[in-house]
Amino acid sequence: MRQPWRSSDQQPQADTRPEGRVTVILDEGASRIADVLQDALGVGFHVVAFPPASDVIVVLTAAPPGLIAAHRQLHPTFGLVVTRAGDQPDAVAAALNAGADDCLRASDPRELAARVMALSRRRALTTDRHRRQPGKFDVVDPGA
Repeated sequence: MRQPWRSSDQQPQADTRPEGRVTVILDEGASRIADVLQDALGVGFHVVAFPPASDVIVVLTAAPPGLIAAHRQLHPTFGLVVTRAGDQPDAVAAALNAGADDCLRASDPRELAARVMALSRRRALTTDRHRRQPGKFDVVDPGA
């Protein structure tokens, strides 16, 4: 079995470093090498490992429909919110049709937080319904 790459094995050349900061996102299976990968890549990169989670909501900024569709295909169970989807209703419709769960035309943090909370509640309700066994019902006393 091949060992993970160590920063001492080979350093990327200085002229190949990105001009800005590049974020590398690792899935849960690859998260064990996050620290080693961060050391190997250096300052121009930010390595993020997905923690084990039962539910994930991803926020993409100004993502084109192709990227949204690719993300949806790779992660069909993740919640997906797109900010700055565009000023035209057609751009929002294209993002939703590509697989986004929700879109914001602007990126106001309070509105984004409210939409993420709403998506989380909706996903929790859906997940709870799938866990219930067929034929089992909750009994609600309307007088309570």
